[in-house]
Amino acid sequence: MSNRLRYILIGILVVFLVIVRFYEEKFFNDRLLNFFTYAYLTDPLPETGFMEIYKIIALRYFVNSLISILILLLLFKQKNLLKFLLLFYFTAFVILSLFLYYEWTHYTPGKYLFLFYVRRLLIHPVFLFILIPALLFHQLEKGK
Repeated sequence: MSNRLRYILIGILVVFLVIVRFYEEKFFNDRLLNFFTYAYLTDPLPETGFMEIYKIIALRYFVNSLISILILLLLFKQKNLLKFLLLFYFTAFVILSLFLYYEWTHYTPGKYLFLFYVRRLLIHPVFLFILIPALLFHQLEKGK
């Protein structure tokens, strides 16, 4: 695959990430969006059950992870990278899901930051922006 085609595909995938973020309310019926915008300081969590919220967050994590993995594979062109990325994203999902469940079951109004940031790590492609410099550094160190 030529470099030009790779960069075009990466650009298209980045646009997909932007679309997921821009249309998040339309694609994902996440009740926590409004909660963290308006009522997080005083109100209890929405009456929605954890599993309903979790399914939406998990779907969004899967979509962002899939797009992010494709971007990383196109950027770094390493065959053994896919196994590492799948393991990384799966492990991060399990750990963050456990934190999310704990925070959901032990939430007190006004003490929202940990829940907010765990959810944010799950619904935004933060790991993409962490892995790009990490993998670039690893590639440069390996090449020495």
